[in-house]
Amino acid sequence: MLDIHIAKSFDDAIRNERVVGIDFDVHVAFFNERLGLVANCQQLQRMSDHYSDCTFSGDEIPKLLSEIIAVSNAMAATSPHQEWLKQFRNACHSAIANGESLFAICD
Repeated sequence: MLDIHIAKSFDDAIRNERVVGIDFDVHVAFFNERLGLVANCQQLQRMSDHYSDCTFSGDEIPKLLSEIIAVSNAMAATSPHQEWLKQFRNACHSAIANGESLFAICD
């Protein structure tokens, strides 16, 4: 599972409860099946390797959020990816509002 955490630092993130969890199969399907949708999404592409952690600083989150919204809008409303994308959008809004970063941590 790839866990998304909101925190000021990586050390805080690993202590905080995840706000979004992306199962391995869902993650693989999203980045393989939706390759055309995410090919030009530089921020989302940073999460394409399920086995690598990545951090989105406060300055990067608005761009990440715009990519999430664009991909979500391009997908069918019934897509199985819509739920975690919605949770991820909410996490972006929360991180921006609180001046924090997002941490994608593989487990």
